[in-house]
Amino acid sequence: MFSRHTGGFRTASLFAAVSFLGLFVVAAGCGKSVGPSGTVSGKVTCDGQAVTEGTVVFISAQGRGASGKLDSQGAYTLKTVESGEKVPVGEYQVAVQPPPPEQADLSKVSADDVKAAIAKGLPVPGDPVKKEYPNIPQKYRNQANSGWKLMVKEGANTFDLEMKK
Repeated sequence: MFSRHTGGFRTASLFAAVSFLGLFVVAAGCGKSVGPSGTVSGKVTCDGQAVTEGTVVFISAQGRGASGKLDSQGAYTLKTVESGEKVPVGEYQVAVQPPPPEQADLSKVSADDVKAAIAKGLPVPGDPVKKEYPNIPQKYRNQANSGWKLMVKEGANTFDLEMKK
């Protein structure tokens, strides 16, 4: 590599510089650039009452998604895995999903408790506790059925979502 016939030190330096530049370009390309984006927030209500449990989900036709957990006032701010609060501009279908079932504390459940519940036809201790969410009607739980198609634009976007029972 350092022989007089191949250019010696110059060739090695050029090769090192090109290799470093190539690695730099590859590393720079690994960052997730979302292009034009905006922030999205709002409030969710059902028949005028704040919905305080669940998650707002935005899904684009390209399969990009963003979600935001509802707070105690029914407010949400969308976040994406790739870019935090920056949501790529475009049209999204929207859903409001209830929280997942809560898991019971299995450390306090004995085999005898499980057998007794099964024998009596009762729910098995330790099974997820399914809670009903009548303030999130079924129609709005799936983005294909909710009827909400919203356009995210550059800058701040506020989308207040009203559900009806």
